[in-house]
Amino acid sequence: MTASVSATVRQNPAPGRGRLLRVLGIGFGISVGVGAAIGGGILRVPAFVASELPDPGWIALVWLLVTGFVFIDANTHSELSAMIPKAGGSYVFVTRAFGEFPGFVVGWTDWVINVAAIAYISVAFADVASELSPGIRPLGHLIAVTLIGGFTALHSVGVHVGGRAQLTLSAVKVVGFLVVVAACLWFAPHPASAVSGSLPPAPSLGFAALIAAFVRSWQLTPETYAGSMSAVYFAEESDQPGRSMPRAIFGSVLVVAVVYLSTVAMLLYVLGAEHLAQSTLPLADAAQVALGDRSRDLVLVVALLSLLGLVSANVMLTPRILFAIARDGLFARAATSVNAGGTPALALFITSALSIALALTNTFEQLFSITSFLTLIMILATNASLFALRYREPDLQRPFQAWGYPWLPTIGVAVPSAVAIGALRVNTRNSVIGLALIALAYPVFRRIRESARAQP
Repeated sequence: MTASVSATVRQNPAPGRGRLLRVLGIGFGISVGVGAAIGGGILRVPAFVASELPDPGWIALVWLLVTGFVFIDANTHSELSAMIPKAGGSYVFVTRAFGEFPGFVVGWTDWVINVAAIAYISVAFADVASELSPGIRPLGHLIAVTLIGGFTALHSVGVHVGGRAQLTLSAVKVVGFLVVVAACLWFAPHPASAVSGSLPPAPSLGFAALIAAFVRSWQLTPETYAGSMSAVYFAEESDQPGRSMPRAIFGSVLVVAVVYLSTVAMLLYVLGAEHLAQSTLPLADAAQVALGDRSRDLVLVVALLSLLGLVSANVMLTPRILFAIARDGLFARAATSVNAGGTPALALFITSALSIALALTNTFEQLFSITSFLTLIMILATNASLFALRYREPDLQRPFQAWGYPWLPTIGVAVPSAVAIGALRVNTRNSVIGLALIALAYPVFRRIRESARAQP
């Protein structure tokens, strides 16, 4: 990767306002997807799913179906990002397919969610660090702010330095997870539970309750994969987007899927569904069963390394969303400035400043709860973009065409639609708030657009 990066930089002119460097390859794309996905979610979500669906067969089914859907989602993202290699991810695709206002809603939702994620992950890092060293607990906010500031400084240097750091952090976290999983499977004294080959009804749930539990589990489980397709945010910086983007997207999803499915299988094997449902940190509990009391510290170290990779990836990718929004006149034009290292510097500093504010005020959880329904809408709109663009721009060059069109992409639209309808019933309050925010966003969008057009 290093040689090809250097060659690409020499061939490109020096960056200026609105110009990014085309220097990133497949390795970086995989590493940023892995870095932005594996972390806090897989440490806690398996316990939530087990508490909702107490039978190991149903638990396994949820994870397998979600993983299958993520590959279908990756199929769609691969065509879109290879076809429209611009910074910004879903914002770019939805704007091209459906117009400025839907793109506005998706772009700002995506940016806010990722800003909140940086704050949340940084605070979580401080919490995990205090488990290893209780004396630093009072310094939690300082640690979180320092972490955000440190990665902001690192990524402000440029994509070369940031890309290499992300490759290292992602490799370390994958190895760390797989080592813990393998050790637990090898040293566990006996299986606590075996995943059933058949699929009996969950013992304590009626049909309606089972469907509701399945919807709640489905709402949260895909969030553990969120970020696995983060290469799309860097499509404009890819050295060969038509070739690199599909390989990076499928590669990162495959790595994350291997880590997740092996982790869930190990947890069911070592702890069993009942113990898993009651656990607050399942991986640590499984390690304690298999490896002894001191193994908890090992898991906490792996968790810290995972969270480092998460913060790094999110600090690097989130400014690309704001950069794309600003380039289209929906934010201050100054946010399109790019420094000599290929980093959208002002967008980076604005993103980090807001993340620090959220970390200090602990308001990120409120944003997550409010935007949970909008996240479903964003996934739905992104997958629907494929159909709109196939219809509206059939002659657009497509270096990669989604497999199984239209049937597999139809699943990518149907599943989030069904989950969104289920969310309206199961999580009505936050879903209604999400719909209200879309309605309120329209006059804001009109005002911003009119102001942008009035500028010389």
